[in-house]
Amino acid sequence: RSALAITKSDPRTLYELAIVLNILDKPEEAEELALQVHQLRPDKSTGRRSWRLIASIRERLGRHPHQILNAYIKMARDIELERSELSQWEDRLEVFEIPALALQRASTFAIHPYPERSLEFAVQAKGRTLQELLEYDTRNLRRFLSQVEQQQFDQLIATSGKIGMAKQGWDLSSEFGYSLG
Repeated sequence: RSALAITKSDPRTLYELAIVLNILDKPEEAEELALQVHQLRPDKSTGRRSWRLIASIRERLGRHPHQILNAYIKMARDIELERSELSQWEDRLEVFEIPALALQRASTFAIHPYPERSLEFAVQAKGRTLQELLEYDTRNLRRFLSQVEQQQFDQLIATSGKIGMAKQGWDLSSEFGYSLG
């Protein structure tokens, strides 16, 4: 709370204090602070995480499903706003996992009271996954591999290339009447 006295206008500080209050079993106070975060126009990441916290607290407190759903909807909106500002594949990869899991949680919550909204959250989560897969480039992932894994990966790529050439050779043999063997 002393940090809050110093930086009452910092949304990140309010968000982090809300987390602490929630951990200390003070969910009403935590929700109040998390809502104040949005009055201060937080960055997209803090906003997204704050809406996720609000939804979680509301679930824990047994609030009306519509209040919980509203927080998840705002979280989902902020996920898309945050992702739209990240132009590089590597940047999106850094923040991808947490939003996809949050959308899965939102979908799970909404399945009984709001099945159509649950489906929308699930589609958004899968859309995030699919987009990352479609933009996948093995060169982007090499930095996450150890030296041994990079060598194994290089061997797999080389073997894949040989298989592709062999397959082409067999395809050509049926067209032209000869084989490479």
